[in-house]
Amino acid sequence: MKEKDKFITYEVNDKPPLGTGFLLGFQHIAVMFGGNVAVSLILAGAIGLTLTDTAFLIQCAMFAAGVTTIVQALGVGPVGSKLPIVMGASFIFLGTSIAIGANPALGLSALFGAILVGGLLEAIFGYWILKALRKAFSPIVTGTVVLAIGLSLFGVAIDYAAGGVYAPDYGSALNLGLAAITLIIVIVLNQFGSSKIKAASVILGLVAGFIIAIPLGLVDFAGVKGAAWFALPKPFHWGISFKMEAIIPMAFLYLVSMVEFVGDITGVAINAVDRTPTEREFNGGILADGLGSAFSGMFNCTPNVSYSQNVGLIPLTGIKSRFVVVYGGIVMTALAFIPKVSQLVVAIPAAVLGGVLISMFGLIVVSGIKVIITQHLTQRNMLVIGIALAVGMGLNGKMEAIAILPPMVQSLLSGVGGTGLIALLLNIILPKQVEDKEAEEMVVDETYRTEN
Repeated sequence: MKEKDKFITYEVNDKPPLGTGFLLGFQHIAVMFGGNVAVSLILAGAIGLTLTDTAFLIQCAMFAAGVTTIVQALGVGPVGSKLPIVMGASFIFLGTSIAIGANPALGLSALFGAILVGGLLEAIFGYWILKALRKAFSPIVTGTVVLAIGLSLFGVAIDYAAGGVYAPDYGSALNLGLAAITLIIVIVLNQFGSSKIKAASVILGLVAGFIIAIPLGLVDFAGVKGAAWFALPKPFHWGISFKMEAIIPMAFLYLVSMVEFVGDITGVAINAVDRTPTEREFNGGILADGLGSAFSGMFNCTPNVSYSQNVGLIPLTGIKSRFVVVYGGIVMTALAFIPKVSQLVVAIPAAVLGGVLISMFGLIVVSGIKVIITQHLTQRNMLVIGIALAVGMGLNGKMEAIAILPPMVQSLLSGVGGTGLIALLLNIILPKQVEDKEAEEMVVDETYRTEN
């Protein structure tokens, strides 16, 4: 542990005291909990599951996210990046998951079979894909992806701050005011608190916002009262089947997910250890990403991927320890067995989460810029960055513009995945100028020295 300018920092391999570790780990879980649960809620509603089955789906999502987070951050043999990366259910796969799950000829058994197979394919071939394209994933590409991740999350933060997309009081003065108060609390604690207060500014802001929301009538405890104290997740609840018409589109989405993972792991490494990821971190991370998703398919939930919103928590709090993330994974796994406690976390108003997320997502954008400016911003490099962002982020939420294209192509072109794929292709195709090659060689040399 280091203390500098009154800002407490746990480095990547530091182990905080147990109580402190679990508190800081809970920050990570609280930040991603809503998104992790939302994927299951939307999937269940779209395919018409009962309330009982919906609750079970959420329970499984929590269990899978907790286990895969522990493996990713702690490392089990060659599996896991050993970086503070949080794993959770991804919206990237949601549209295809709904299409497969709602299809009477396929159903949930084919969906989870496709997720399992896709995860195994990522684990087997992901290493070779990344190795073959390692030089192509220059800081210009990875920085652009990190930048796109932050930009893509701004709307999410604002939606939360306004009360949640489907909230009847979306954009009300009460929601916006609560989000603003929560944001101000986080800023004040982070900038003017003691070293320990700075480190826990996010969780303290969440608790403060939650307490303020109770007398305002914005906290619903009905879910907490109705939930059981103990329940067990179980694998293959809906069976398992393997259908090519489900596996093929899912496999393509894993490719998109891998590009986003490259951005996430780069953002985490830059913020946690002030360098780009090593080959071992890339390989271990992609193994955990693939095998974790296969594990998720076994336990009835969508693929588990790295969570972009948690990347911003590292520079905001100064807590870089991977063991803090392990503690968070343990908390998430435990919550999967205690539905009543998890419902209490779900009861946190969206506006409170929005205030916290606003404070974090901007820092992800800054992390992307930090990676990009390590390179010469030549005309070529600016073209790669500009076109990738313009197309990928321009199509984000504007899919009707390319409705004439097959759904699979739409997924590959839009959002963070589309930004990454376009940047990658342009970086391969466009001829490099002399200064670009020299800069890349410097990055490769620095990575080699770090690994050796």
